[in-house]
Amino acid sequence: MKIMIERALGNHLFFNFHNILIALLCVLITGPAPTHAEPNSTDLQEWAGRYGIIPVPQSIKQKSGIFEITRNTQLLINSDEAKGIADYFQKFIIPATGYKLEIQETNKPQNGAINLLIEEDFSSPEAYTLSVKPKRIIIRASNKAGLFYGVQSLRQMLPPEIESNYPINDVKWGIAAVKIKDRPLYSYRGMHLDVSRHFFPKDFIKRYIDFLALYKLNYFHWHLTDDQGWRIEIKKYPKLTSVGGWRPQTVIGHPYDRVHFYDGKPVGGFYTQEDIREIVKYAKERQVTIVPEIDVPGHTSALLAAYPQLGCIKKDYKVKTEFHIFRDVICPTEESFSFLEGVFAEVAELFPGPYIHIGGDEVMKDQWKACESCAALMKREGLESYEELQSYFVRRVEKTINGLGKKMAGWEEILEGGINPSATITTWLNPEQGIKAVRQGHDLIIGMSDKLYFNQFESLSFDEPMSSSWQPPIALRDIYEYDPMPGGLTEEQAQHVLGAQGHVWGNFIKTPEQVEYASLPRMSALSEILWSRESDRSWTSFLARLDNSFRRLDFMETNASRAVYKVSGKHKIVDGALKLDLMVEGERQVIRYTLDGSKPNAQSALYSASLVFTEPAIVRAVGQNKETGEMYGDFRLSVAPHKALGKSIKFLQAPRALYQPGPQKTILDGVMAYDRVFHPTEWAEFLDGDLDAVIDFGEETNFHSVGLGYEAGRYRRLFWPQSVEVLISNDSETWVSVAKVGEERIVQSSPFLNIEFEEARGRFLRVIGVNDREVYNTRLEKKAPVSIYIDELVVH
Repeated sequence: MKIMIERALGNHLFFNFHNILIALLCVLITGPAPTHAEPNSTDLQEWAGRYGIIPVPQSIKQKSGIFEITRNTQLLINSDEAKGIADYFQKFIIPATGYKLEIQETNKPQNGAINLLIEEDFSSPEAYTLSVKPKRIIIRASNKAGLFYGVQSLRQMLPPEIESNYPINDVKWGIAAVKIKDRPLYSYRGMHLDVSRHFFPKDFIKRYIDFLALYKLNYFHWHLTDDQGWRIEIKKYPKLTSVGGWRPQTVIGHPYDRVHFYDGKPVGGFYTQEDIREIVKYAKERQVTIVPEIDVPGHTSALLAAYPQLGCIKKDYKVKTEFHIFRDVICPTEESFSFLEGVFAEVAELFPGPYIHIGGDEVMKDQWKACESCAALMKREGLESYEELQSYFVRRVEKTINGLGKKMAGWEEILEGGINPSATITTWLNPEQGIKAVRQGHDLIIGMSDKLYFNQFESLSFDEPMSSSWQPPIALRDIYEYDPMPGGLTEEQAQHVLGAQGHVWGNFIKTPEQVEYASLPRMSALSEILWSRESDRSWTSFLARLDNSFRRLDFMETNASRAVYKVSGKHKIVDGALKLDLMVEGERQVIRYTLDGSKPNAQSALYSASLVFTEPAIVRAVGQNKETGEMYGDFRLSVAPHKALGKSIKFLQAPRALYQPGPQKTILDGVMAYDRVFHPTEWAEFLDGDLDAVIDFGEETNFHSVGLGYEAGRYRRLFWPQSVEVLISNDSETWVSVAKVGEERIVQSSPFLNIEFEEARGRFLRVIGVNDREVYNTRLEKKAPVSIYIDELVVH
């Protein structure tokens, strides 16, 4: 094997021990050097690393000394509002410290105490100041929210052991002296959780809210209903939960796999109204407002299974066992609107926040088009399209919600056909829809799927759990460097951008542990881009603070992802060879790798430069913490340099480019996908048609074999071509077939087919993979074409 090594800049891999000492200052409670200068951006980022606070505050002034919490420390308050925050902090520290701090009223700050003071002179309702001196702590704010956020900063300055649910007796509960002034950038800082696809118990919902509180996130978007389950008790309509709350089983794997398996396990559950009131109260104490989502008029199979008379067609509606966009839709009749009035009346009574979210996304209109009463309604109301019919439905629902004293929110699709500017829009797919919304006067919440869908893969390391995979992986750094503010807005229009939220959809996330893996630490990165000014943010500083945050999350016994420490790679073709650069985040991490497919260990080669391949190899790599020796991830990449690298290729039918930037390049890039975690961006997809590719070598060339991958290494069962034929030509018009294999051979060769033939010569090489299958599609409820995926055409 010939491996040529090129020097590459690798300074970021070598750890700076000075930064370690700085990051440990807060943990070890060694007081920082005194200073009285106003920090500039560089100072702020350095000092923030010392105190470990996420999101980074707007202003930090270091002071000297340490305040130590003891059993004699008091919590002093000056108002009833402050009492609630004192109660929260008192309860919070009991498990780890064993201290139950006495709460007393005061007219002025006193020594030996944590003083929680409500005062009026704050320009922002969520602003606070935090002063830590050796003899006392003072947190000031204009209301409970600001005071609570000051307490969260104080919490993060305590040793991470404070998060323990068990007694910790060998820790000094010291807080380094500091002066902080802080306020948020956006007013809406949210996280979403889908409990319809998989139900999560009440206690976990509270725990999820605790995560939001830790990072000063203030809205919880609770996705309570969908095709796969109805999760909220509506007393007027009990069958919504007794029937709509249960499905008999769930598909194993992906709904578009070539063969479906089911787990045979019933899935169900719902939150009683008593549960919801308890959760709402819990959230309110943590300054989190809950936004309930009742998804209509689409995503309603569970509702229609319970009350089929609300559908447009007569059929046996079922709670869905797969994850698609389904045709089932509520019919826009007076009976339906009356039904929804009853639902929303109970929802409004349960949730005191300003919003009710109606979903409104991905409405398939086939059943409306087949509905005589819909046609009559459209004629009567002068509606010219089914988009206008959807708008009519949404307006009717909005009138109901407004009548209950609430604001209606919905996904970006509710803009279709026109809607009142009073509706708040959550954009998720098309950024232009967000710009359109604010220009029409709507308030906007950003939730873009390519940056803020935390159920997507964080990395393609082979040890990553199954996730949704229709968008490229969303790494922690992608979130941190994302600016949610759309471009091209006037200052007045920008005021309509309330903030953003991260999403955790439940298609493949079945357990609380999996929710934690998807959302932590991603929500901490989200919190910083929504709270802290861009000039105050630094990825390097965030990584230093993340080390402290991970220790905190460990004491909270979370299943937080360490994917940020896993290896990623970028490859490109250089002078006919394949160049691979490996990367890992963090100065404490190095890369260990092998080239023979074996898993790296502590004795494996230490990566320091780009790798350039002229022969096949199987690269595996892990990130390693230089201090602890701990290893992260399982990066795998099979490289296969061959004659067609970088050559021109044309297709009779172009690969499907939806969510796949440049699929034409993936098929001749020299790396294999058949032995990796499946991700569509690494494949060329051919839907309802053949792979029919012509490669131009520029001159006559000898060929003796062609190979192609067509099956995933993990998480998908792909359809394979029914036959593969190789042809050669000198003019791209007259073709000679040199090899052809049928489906039996293809199945036996899975996941990679190598076709050898007697050496032939030509300028053009053509590969045809036949794909003319139709299979029953549970989403469309009829037979439909399928896709085949090809990951590389390997030519020798």
